[in-house]
Amino acid sequence: MGVVMLSRGRSLAQALENILMMTVGEFIERYRDLLPRFTMISETETLEKVLEHIYNGYHYIVVTDHRGRVRGVVYHLDLIYSIGHPHFEQIPALLNILHFRRRIKVPIDVLLKTPVDEIMRRTPPCIKEDKLVSDSVDLMHKVHRSYVIVMSKSDEVRGIVTAHSILRAALRESGSPIDVRTHAHHSAELSPT
Repeated sequence: MGVVMLSRGRSLAQALENILMMTVGEFIERYRDLLPRFTMISETETLEKVLEHIYNGYHYIVVTDHRGRVRGVVYHLDLIYSIGHPHFEQIPALLNILHFRRRIKVPIDVLLKTPVDEIMRRTPPCIKEDKLVSDSVDLMHKVHRSYVIVMSKSDEVRGIVTAHSILRAALRESGSPIDVRTHAHHSAELSPT
């Protein structure tokens, strides 16, 4: 059993090394099915529209200005804290109007009309499609995010690459996923109680 796991680990390491040397554009084309769903929204739209997109299964909401330039991204954790988390005042988050409105107990119908530019995270990490996947990982590490927005040479959004999608691609390329249930120290966590 140990030899099989070691072999899979080496295969995974080689697959990951190969993926890190691809361009981000190549990665998007090859592993599109592993990438998170995203949509773009104008900075003049409201929180209500953002929540509609999230409800419809979009993982990332990229915010653009009237010229189509990326201005921000909606970060789901900020929404949770801003809208309803009971300890929102204790959590370091963006200082924005949602936090102010939440403190004064503004009705939810008013809150839903908040412009998206007041709730987005500004200047999200972006990378050009001709850069390497390893460059995207370095950028994620530098800015403490698990994603980068991939831009074409003409500054159009091509997709979003996440650390999760990179690891899933490496697992796919390595042949078969490593089954953690074969390790004794994981068996208690995975068995039903």
